[in-house]
Amino acid sequence: MGHPSINHAKPRLMKIELSFLGKTLLLSCLLSVFLSGVTQGQSAFVSQKIPFDQAWSFYKMDTDNPADIPQSGGEIVHIPHTWNQKDALDDAPGFYRGSGWYRYQFTIDATDQSVDYLRIGTACMQAWVYVNGQLVSQHQGGYTAFVSNLQNKLHTGQNDLLIHVSNAPDANVAPISADFTFFGGLTRGICLYRFPKTHIPFGQYGERAVHVTYRDVLQKKAFLDIETKVQGAQKDITIKQRLVDQQGVICAQHSYKVRESNALLLTTRQTLSIKKPSLWSPEDPVMYTLITELVAENGRIIDTNQSPIAFRTASVSGEHGFLLNGQPYKLNGVNRHEMWLGQGSALQTEQTNADMAAIKVMGANFIRIAHYPQDDAVLQACDQLGLIALVEIPVVNEITESDAFLASSVQQMHEMIAQCEIHPSVVGWAFMNEVLLRLPYKKEPEKQEKYLLEVQRQAKVLNETAKQVDPSRFTLLPCHGDFGLYEKAGLLTITDAIGWNLYQGWYKGKTEELGGFLDHFHQKYPNKSVWLSEYGADMDPRLYTEQPQRFDYTPQYGLQWHQQVMAQLDQRAYLGGTAVWNYNDFYSEYRQHATPHVNSKGLVTLDRKPKEVAQWYRCHWSKTPYVAIGRNEHKSLVVRGNQFPITIQVPVFTNSSSIQWFLNEEKQTDLEVKNQMVVLPIQLSKPIESIHIQVLTADGKASAEATWRLVYLMNDGLTLQKPMGFLMGTARDYFQASAGIWWVHEPKSNEFTWGSEGGGALVFQTKNGALPASDLAINETEDDPIYQTQRKGITQFSMPLEAGKYRISLLGTQLEVNQKKEGLVNQLGTQVRHESALPIGMTVHCGSTEIGTFSPPQAPESQSFQFEIDHTGGLFTLHFTPLPQCEAAISALLIESIQP
Repeated sequence: MGHPSINHAKPRLMKIELSFLGKTLLLSCLLSVFLSGVTQGQSAFVSQKIPFDQAWSFYKMDTDNPADIPQSGGEIVHIPHTWNQKDALDDAPGFYRGSGWYRYQFTIDATDQSVDYLRIGTACMQAWVYVNGQLVSQHQGGYTAFVSNLQNKLHTGQNDLLIHVSNAPDANVAPISADFTFFGGLTRGICLYRFPKTHIPFGQYGERAVHVTYRDVLQKKAFLDIETKVQGAQKDITIKQRLVDQQGVICAQHSYKVRESNALLLTTRQTLSIKKPSLWSPEDPVMYTLITELVAENGRIIDTNQSPIAFRTASVSGEHGFLLNGQPYKLNGVNRHEMWLGQGSALQTEQTNADMAAIKVMGANFIRIAHYPQDDAVLQACDQLGLIALVEIPVVNEITESDAFLASSVQQMHEMIAQCEIHPSVVGWAFMNEVLLRLPYKKEPEKQEKYLLEVQRQAKVLNETAKQVDPSRFTLLPCHGDFGLYEKAGLLTITDAIGWNLYQGWYKGKTEELGGFLDHFHQKYPNKSVWLSEYGADMDPRLYTEQPQRFDYTPQYGLQWHQQVMAQLDQRAYLGGTAVWNYNDFYSEYRQHATPHVNSKGLVTLDRKPKEVAQWYRCHWSKTPYVAIGRNEHKSLVVRGNQFPITIQVPVFTNSSSIQWFLNEEKQTDLEVKNQMVVLPIQLSKPIESIHIQVLTADGKASAEATWRLVYLMNDGLTLQKPMGFLMGTARDYFQASAGIWWVHEPKSNEFTWGSEGGGALVFQTKNGALPASDLAINETEDDPIYQTQRKGITQFSMPLEAGKYRISLLGTQLEVNQKKEGLVNQLGTQVRHESALPIGMTVHCGSTEIGTFSPPQAPESQSFQFEIDHTGGLFTLHFTPLPQCEAAISALLIESIQP
């Protein structure tokens, strides 16, 4: 008898261009080969796994009625897919939160020989599945897989699959709110599984029904207790299970012959033993595979399943934090959000594998999978690469005081554990991230007390659920930095471990206070395992400064901050684990500042370009020889000074004790490295067009090189080879990649004999302190930092220019405006507008000639005033006179030569 067959669209190859370091790409490719090999091996058996990923019809229609959806037409999309990949980044506030419909039509035959299941990797946030017009399943929660049993729902010939997905707010489904964008759609893979009548089914929570429990892992003989469920078991079939190592050698095996047919569900329990198994660890991630086969009497394999197996123990304690295989083990790593530039959360498996490989290459041994379970490929990679993982459900910021919300959260806990517990890299379960961050009823103390009691009740139920379902793993509750509030709510004694998300020196407080906070908790709760589950600072690699300050979004402040924090963490052996927030930048619709709609605390950007801090962490964590040169993103450097010689500072990151380096092929004096970083003192005695740097580690095992074009800004003026911009009221420089232009901070009063006069930098006050730049997103531009600072009360700007024709652009916007914004609690504070602030409006003169007036709109929207001049040489001067009831202020000035 032939296999059941299906006709569907032939998958199209998709080229994905990734810009990663060589080792990262190599590990990613090896990982992809391994994982694809597993899938291909399974496809050789009677059972079939058929991807439904190509050519779906998508309808963005906010309706609940399937009859409203056309039978044909629609936008052709491929899975994974989200409908928010564009509107989550545009200037319009918010993003579409409603319904989307996906239709897929396919043809099958021999339906009487198979039992069919549809596994949907995730549907954010709720889904209803229709097959041939009939509702077959529905699901709540946007970050776990679910399975629809299609037995007796398909028929020979053409079948119609229609999936209604909604990311509309629902107070009874977590997350209610969070500092990340809720991308709607089918954002992970979808597969049709076709099994014979006798098969290993899916369980209630989306898992295959082979469950493994470990015993006596550290003893001379370890045991695997295996529970296997078989649907439609026939007499005389054999359930064979064997454990094989990475070379395919059988380490243990067992067979069970079914004596009586069971049309329903047969549950069997078997035990395999293995003498002195190799232990799994990040340094040596030894994996085994448990192969379960259903074998007919004639020897034909009917169905098969492969389970990843690794022998390790994991536990927590107050004294040692975390123990792996019975020994104290310090975890250092990252959090990760499942998002990519231009794709939202709809990632390809190759991209996921590349992320995991890059994290491993960085030297991390730990990943907190936040704030939701992620694609299956994540934990498969953790198992193989040796990354210890903590997974959590998306109860974030707040709860709803309802049994329905709790029931949905418990369901998500069951699904997370059922789908992830097979992976030995997972050591614990987390829930309720910063659950008291959005504390309601601030003016109603009695209601607030009841709310806190309800949070405590739900936390206990979730913890008990996790411990009952999986007693082998610890639980953790991640808290924001309000010690007293979580203690008052009774949340610090429920879970096995407590995680703290701390941002001293960024949102509030001083950086050096972070370690003291952890010490205080550890002293008060000495038996509780404590983790630093988040720490980070926003960094926009387009910005540069030599005067880093809190909340300036520069990579220089971010690097300084991380170095200061890590110095504190390295001294505290009681910490179970620490996780940088975040591995990658990620989308957060309601964030503004330098990178609107993006949380830019990532070590790499949304398109995975490493920031300087990522290079430093690799040097701090990894023992593999490595060296990298900083300030290498933009291929040009600005040289500022009164006269030569001038020194340029370029950072180098390495885990070597010293470096050799060459400037334009000439050997320089070797430099000693401290704290995995050294600054190259590049001295220029005269103007040159470019410089080339080569750096080698002391042993010569690692090297790096970089070339920069030099742009000079001198007291005697500017020879323009490319346009140059000046930013007002700031110490930040900005590189506009789309135009290849540096926007440099205006000269200080004591730096040059020319520059701005009158007024001063606009200061942006908040309830928690001053901002070095406005927190407003600027409409009609992708270069927000150009407009987010301002010199208020400016009277003139002057600088020496060679004779010639120039185009001058004045740029500005109204920064002191009232703008209603969706509140994000974890911010420095919302900018406070001075009610006495005047609108911006001025007359512009060049010398004695009036050029015109510049009056930006009374909203945070980019505006420019452009004019041309014929300059005869010498000092070029612009004068600014405020219009009546207005003030003179500009954000930036651009000068470009337009010589014929």
